Amino acid sequence: MFSGLMSSRIACLFIPDFRLSVALAALDGEPSGGLALVDPEDGRRLIVAASPNARMDGVKRGMTSVTASSLAPELMVRTIDRAALAQIHRALEIGVRALCPVFETTGEGVIYALFDGLETRYGEEGAGGFLDALREVAEDLDLPARVGLATTRFSARCAAIMEGRLPAFGPAAIRVATGSEARFLAPLSTALLPDAGSMIEALEHLGIHTLGGFADLPREGVNRRWGSKGTALHRLARGEDRTTLVPSKEPKRFAVQVHTDFPVERLDALRFLIKQPLERLVGELDGQGLAARALRWELSIDRSEPMRGITHAAAPSASLRLWTDLLGVGFEGLSLQGGVLAVRLEADGVGPRPASQGRLTGPRSAPPGARSITLAHLAAELGPDRTRHERPVDAIWPEDRQERAGQGQGTGKLLPDAELWVPDRCPEGALPPAVRRVVPPEAIEVETRARLPVRFRHRGGWFRVDTLRGPWDVSAGWWTRRGTRARRTFQVEGPAGVARIWWERDALGEGWFLGAWID
Repeated sequence: MFSGLMSSRIACLFIPDFRLSVALAALDGEPSGGLALVDPEDGRRLIVAASPNARMDGVKRGMTSVTASSLAPELMVRTIDRAALAQIHRALEIGVRALCPVFETTGEGVIYALFDGLETRYGEEGAGGFLDALREVAEDLDLPARVGLATTRFSARCAAIMEGRLPAFGPAAIRVATGSEARFLAPLSTALLPDAGSMIEALEHLGIHTLGGFADLPREGVNRRWGSKGTALHRLARGEDRTTLVPSKEPKRFAVQVHTDFPVERLDALRFLIKQPLERLVGELDGQGLAARALRWELSIDRSEPMRGITHAAAPSASLRLWTDLLGVGFEGLSLQGGVLAVRLEADGVGPRPASQGRLTGPRSAPPGARSITLAHLAAELGPDRTRHERPVDAIWPEDRQERAGQGQGTGKLLPDAELWVPDRCPEGALPPAVRRVVPPEAIEVETRARLPVRFRHRGGWFRVDTLRGPWDVSAGWWTRRGTRARRTFQVEGPAGVARIWWERDALGEGWFLGAWID
């Protein structure tokens, strides 16, 4: 049985730096100043991925976004859009599923597909035609792709990663012959070992940098030093990967349909008609611990084209009452072109049901879905063009970190519109402004009106203030013996340019200071 599994031919579709590739595809190419990604859940905003142009300017993984922006003023810093990553990966799975019946997905831009049984389909092209078809699946989504073929998962992944980098194989896709896995893996770097950061460092201290050098170590010694995990990695380096494909299941679609005995022409009768199928749909979701973000509906109209629509909730939900109210509100402004003969409902955005904990004490909170129902009522009453909601955006100034958007408003891209991390105060095509700090801050004379600066004097010249932003108040040092320290910062703009000034008070005195120019 083991030899039969080893003779299987496994193809690997590998998307280099999947998160960055998806972001660049959504922006229709790399920005001239480069692109850097940060984790939205990381309060430190550390760079987790950087495009080639950004790396040329010195941007590296692990540095803060503020440091990266100071090195590359034109750098575009964006947060990782996990919804876009999931959507793109689902599209990859759909494309691969159309090519072969058995494949395994990792959810991180890597898909393994079994080529066995497809020889007749690809005829003379053989495995090369199958690899080209896999590559086209990614290229249709504007993603860079590398492919490889071997008899084990690990060898296939290494073959895909190293495509075009090994002179012995040329620029074509690497196909590892059966029985030559150890010889193929021997010259490759130990950095290809999965989830082995500390172990790779230990091997480098021993002077071992290749998989072949690691494979030559005695198995008993590896097991004593690194345990079962080290033994499993040692087996990979020797080309003895025993793991087989875990086929991905066909995605289940949650949908119900009901037919009428006679055409339904009234909205109240339509709401009654969808009650029973909606109960079945929501009950099936709730029974499996799932929730839906939206419901797609289709009305078959007598002697007319079907009417289709989608109803969204503010958060994934499996609440029958919520979806009943949302669909009822959505049908209020519906104008039927004829009698309804059938109704079809399908859950969209299905995922694990979010856990919730009710309040044990205090006043009763609003029921789940109250916000969704309120927004739906407003949209039905005022119209989508007059309904707005606040959404967060990346901006350096606090008052610019929210914007109002209409219901369903979007750009058609997987990621929001691009916005520079530095203040965007320049015309299109010009360089964005850069912060030029004054170190140490210089004392200045400021004329105020109602405690707000109207002009300031610096190096003998007066600068008029036309636009004022702020203030931003900061206090610190109250726990020290020297007393509290307070600072009130303004950004001022006038004919001379944009400057950042602040009023500061500490135990030694108080005064105005110039901290930076923005030009």
